[in-house]
Amino acid sequence: QAKLQIIEHGMDLRLLDDYKACWIKKLRWKKAPKFAWDRMKDEKKILRRLSLLKKHKIQALVYVLMGFDSTMEQNIYRCQKIHDFGCDPFPMLYKPTQELRRFRRMIYLRYYRQYKTIGEAWKAYGRNK
Repeated sequence: QAKLQIIEHGMDLRLLDDYKACWIKKLRWKKAPKFAWDRMKDEKKILRRLSLLKKHKIQALVYVLMGFDSTMEQNIYRCQKIHDFGCDPFPMLYKPTQELRRFRRMIYLRYYRQYKTIGEAWKAYGRNK
């Protein structure tokens, strides 16, 4: 039995298609496959690809670039959409601010899972400073 090592970097979710999703599902992963959603302008493409992940029952981790060209509302929205499709958001901070660090911590701790939405969780987490 040959051992094949795959370097697990974040894959470009915009390039995912049905064929690739089928093969990703067939592979045995030590950890969940990783993808990236860096910019809001790619929203339509990303949402279509997230639906492919859901269709193929692929539980993935999706990097979310924050502090580059997005607002806090857009960051919350992207994390919520990723969660809604059954994947885990993973904030990546381009220019860290105290607010973004707190938001990242809330996501890492999975505090948002106690609430209906990530937005509600963020409001509650902000009150618990």
